[in-house]
Amino acid sequence: MKVIVAVGGMLLAVLAAAQTSTVEVTDAYVRAMPPGRTVTAGFFEIANRGDQDCRLEAAKTDIAGATELHTHIHEDGKMKMRQVPGIDLPAGEQLSFKPGGLHVMLFRVRPLKDGEPVEMVLEFADCDPVVVQAEVRSIKRK
Repeated sequence: MKVIVAVGGMLLAVLAAAQTSTVEVTDAYVRAMPPGRTVTAGFFEIANRGDQDCRLEAAKTDIAGATELHTHIHEDGKMKMRQVPGIDLPAGEQLSFKPGGLHVMLFRVRPLKDGEPVEMVLEFADCDPVVVQAEVRSIKRK
């Protein structure tokens, strides 16, 4: 009986390890702000290479006093930005955080320079946090 319990426990540990998530972020950038502005946004490509669904619930960075996850919706003939409590990233799927769509809003941002590095941490409900190295980009630069 002890052998069966031990083998069962090892099997559960192997299965849990096999279901780990691997979230990858590429092309991360924060849009540079015009002088006097303190609000901007972060954009990136994000892919879940693992076999477990992930739910993005927050983004944090030292350059901003507050952050929010946002999307754009079409309402009454107009595009409107809305905060969302989380964003699902199913296993094997990829999402684009881009202008006019999903993005991370950054509030009370200190002045930024084009090309400056910015670190962001993406926090998930069901997956490990991901540290993202972004770059400040002028609106003129893609």
